Amino acid sequence: MPKEKRKNEVRIYLDTCILQGALSRRNDEDVAFVEGLKKKKWKVYTSTHSLMELYEIAKDRMFLFNLVYDRWVEVNTFLRLRTEETLIRTI
Repeated sequence: MPKEKRKNEVRIYLDTCILQGALSRRNDEDVAFVEGLKKKKWKVYTSTHSLMELYEIAKDRMFLFNLVYDRWVEVNTFLRLRTEETLIRTI
């Protein structure tokens, strides 16, 4: 029986840090890397755990923005005062 030739497919695994950097557009290198993968049409994989981490990050971000919005303070003020033990009383 002749052996079947393997396709020369490139498969890339992306972890949470790369996905987060690209999705938030904070890291230009991550954005360029993901765009390069898209141009080359390479298959990209990630884990369920990475997707769950991204979901948790999004939830935390929404929680922070809601706290800041509800207390009518600027983000910088909130972040500066968040380390105090009596955060609720100071804001």
